[in-house]
Amino acid sequence: MPGEITLLEYAGDGDSNLDHAGAIYSAGSTTGCVKVYQHSSRHRNITLSAIIKRRKGVTVYVAHITPHWY
Repeated sequence: MPGEITLLEYAGDGDSNLDHAGAIYSAGSTTGCVKVYQHSSRHRNITLSAIIKRRKGVTVYVAHITPHWY
């Protein structure tokens, strides 16, 4: 869903830390329809499927934020 955060772990970098994050701003039913906004100007308007293809072995986590209004 728009507003959720993608967290990426790159394979083969020698650690198990999360390596990158981006914000989903457009969603769809496939990874080719999910658009992710990132800080790098080269990759601001990129699909989730392009991220997966570019980084072989990447693990993608999606953080769903549930607001708790008081």
